[in-house]
Amino acid sequence: MLDERLWASSRAACYADLGLSDQPAEHLAQLAREIGSTATAFADGLATNSFACIDQGQLSLRRPDALAVSPELRSLRRLIESRMPRIRLEDVLLDVDRRCGFSRAFRPLSGYEPRGTETYRTLLATLIAHGTNLGLTAMGSSVETLTAADLQHASRWLVRDATLKAANAQIIEHQHRLPFAAVWGDGRLSSSDGQRFAAPPGTLIGAYHPRHFGYYDRAVSVYSHLSDRLGVYGTLVISCAPREATYVLTGILDNDTSIDPEMHTTDTHGFTEALWGLCHLLGIDFMPRLKDLADQRLWRINNSQTPDSLAGLFAGNADAVAITEQWDQLVRIAASLKARTAPAHVVLQRLTSSGPSDRVEGTHRPRPAGEDPQRPALPA
Repeated sequence: MLDERLWASSRAACYADLGLSDQPAEHLAQLAREIGSTATAFADGLATNSFACIDQGQLSLRRPDALAVSPELRSLRRLIESRMPRIRLEDVLLDVDRRCGFSRAFRPLSGYEPRGTETYRTLLATLIAHGTNLGLTAMGSSVETLTAADLQHASRWLVRDATLKAANAQIIEHQHRLPFAAVWGDGRLSSSDGQRFAAPPGTLIGAYHPRHFGYYDRAVSVYSHLSDRLGVYGTLVISCAPREATYVLTGILDNDTSIDPEMHTTDTHGFTEALWGLCHLLGIDFMPRLKDLADQRLWRINNSQTPDSLAGLFAGNADAVAITEQWDQLVRIAASLKARTAPAHVVLQRLTSSGPSDRVEGTHRPRPAGEDPQRPALPA
């Protein structure tokens, strides 16, 4: 995280960059007003609300929130698919490269010496081998004048995390500038979700996933971030064992494109309260689609004015004393994440696994009576 010296010198600039007040009481008062006005608006609109109602003090959904897919839409999809021409994968790469020049991002390491004269063709074959999981040996046997050794050489010197990330950024930037992409969205919204794939037994991050792969086979999850203009601006290969919410901010903050989403959505597996809090500090409107929405309980600030009819939706009052005490350190965490001084998934893991009495180091406070003196603080 930002160390004490750097935080002291950049503190004012970080507060201004995040759009946060250095007075926690002001921020809590604003939150209380927003909670009160939102709850009042919801209660006033219940009579005409076609989606939700209050049944015996609890939230009840009148209908599923999934959009219906009409028979006409299904027919249109089949018609479009039948008219789409079949195209070879290498032709797609060549066409995209002519448009945005992503191949220029694959800069070799120092000391690189080309093998032969077909460096460009070798690079594209290597990308297809990795991207389709065909493998370099099988690809070398499928392409005339290229060998597996040629592809291994290109893979070793040209294809690495940094060059793949730079090439993907060029593709995304080009795609976002296309007029047709604006039909789908204005670039302010993004989403993320994981897709699971079977993994070899020796894969270090592989984990058992009984729901889809049984009790004996392992899998990994490819966690992708998608903009509302249908550009995949972040991809992480992670274990399918931890909660996906741990990696939501990693994809948003650690991308080198111009995409800076103001709103982000996930499914239930991509949601935790700690993530919601950090998104709030970072100025991201987090809007997860929760499967068990009616079972969620909300928290309010002490002076939030909420209608009595919604009392059953609130679990209680947030600990305003703890928020006030830890405010500067919470903003410091958010500023550190935005500056990429710490991996977001590591920070989320620590915050999620912490207990109610844990505190971030750097804040000195008297320990409440009865609190375990051995309880560690979260390291900054």
